[in-house]
Amino acid sequence: MNRKAFTLIELLAVIVVLAIILVISIPRILKVIENSQIESIRVGAENLVKAASDRLLDLSFNVPVDKKYTISGGIFVGDSIPYNGTLPDQGIIYVTYNGYVAIMLFNGTLCAKKEFNEKRVSVTKDSICILNVPESVDESCFDYSSSVTEATVIGYDLSCSKNVIIPSTLGGKTLTIIGSSAFDNIGLTSVIIPNTVNTIGSNSFQNNFLKSIILPNSVTTISSYAFSGNIINNINIPTSVNTIGVSAFENNQLTNLSISNGVGSIEERAFYGNQLTSLSIPSTVNSIGIEAFVNNSIVNINMPSLVDVSSTSISNNFYNSYVTTYSRAAGNYTSTCQTCIWSKS
Repeated sequence: MNRKAFTLIELLAVIVVLAIILVISIPRILKVIENSQIESIRVGAENLVKAASDRLLDLSFNVPVDKKYTISGGIFVGDSIPYNGTLPDQGIIYVTYNGYVAIMLFNGTLCAKKEFNEKRVSVTKDSICILNVPESVDESCFDYSSSVTEATVIGYDLSCSKNVIIPSTLGGKTLTIIGSSAFDNIGLTSVIIPNTVNTIGSNSFQNNFLKSIILPNSVTTISSYAFSGNIINNINIPTSVNTIGVSAFENNQLTNLSISNGVGSIEERAFYGNQLTSLSIPSTVNSIGIEAFVNNSIVNINMPSLVDVSSTSISNNFYNSYVTTYSRAAGNYTSTCQTCIWSKS
């Protein structure tokens, strides 16, 4: 006799198997959906960053002013950027006159952010999405001294904003110096330094919460402990800088460091205690001080010739390779760890 239907036991077994498959599959499906949403908002943010940069290059927009774009309810409010993609629920885009872009997008559960000096957009699951962006503050927030034509900022009012655009003039005088300890340990979260400043004094921004810094091409000297004890993860040292002072960027979170041609001296402990994995030292550098790059995770260094280094500038094993074995020859030096044996290619 042919069977024409499932028994109750067989039907229950099928249901149990299907339930097990669902229990296993649903979390994976949800994870795939979540990853797709994360990638979507990240790509959207990066496309908006590019659109904002392209907008800056538009001749009709090429004026020396900073711009702010606001997104609310999935549309631009006020000024807009030409963009064909779908906009998120909320967002803010900042563009500086010299081409830096910061962005924050929020869709209710996912937060996409990039600060001015960061290269990539990061996405997190947050119910609150905040972007720390410098803003103009009243001149009364600054203490300063001045000569006939130039000013030096020497202090900052703790009651004023912790996200600050430092003005290019104070009291009608051109600001050229950030004085020693001017912004030391006051809780700063972001700052823009004007392109009139040539000297950043000792301890000037130490022990704050700065995540990114843009150094203008006017700066020639970064003094000792200038940015130590922050959370900076990315920095570009411009061609105008001659000296990076003692412990200038000590104890930050640097993963990316670009040192331009023009820097002559990297002084002791300048980048001590960061998270660097690679270095490219420009040909203009003639000396690297004691412990300048100690307590990082450097495994790749592009070195010019004849740089004066000590046995503790990077590590004793690097010194033995660069100085003793290869007589300070230019090349790409690699290792499996910063304190391990180094070789040159």
